Amino acid sequence: MVIGLWSAVTFAGAGIWWIVATVCSVDGGEGRATVASVPQLTIMRELIREPAVRVVLFMSVGVFLFNHGLNNWLPELLRSTGMSAAEAGYWAALPTVVG
Repeated sequence: MVIGLWSAVTFAGAGIWWIVATVCSVDGGEGRATVASVPQLTIMRELIREPAVRVVLFMSVGVFLFNHGLNNWLPELLRSTGMSAAEAGYWAALPTVVG
């Protein structure tokens, strides 16, 4: 039932996004803005050339790994040292509480 609820929320959000994207125009409602069609790979190459974009990408990978380590592996590591599941859960939740 939880997965069904989350699926419904996701589809509702996608539907709202689709409605907003089709009804609203870029230039404030006086007709669609014309934009030259540029291949997406060209845009991606230009973005990757920007130093700030590369820094944000590397930071996001680092944050993902750090968060994954704290949330998923820290409780198991603490349990392997002899803590009970409850103790390990409390200690693993401490960084989130402090954050």
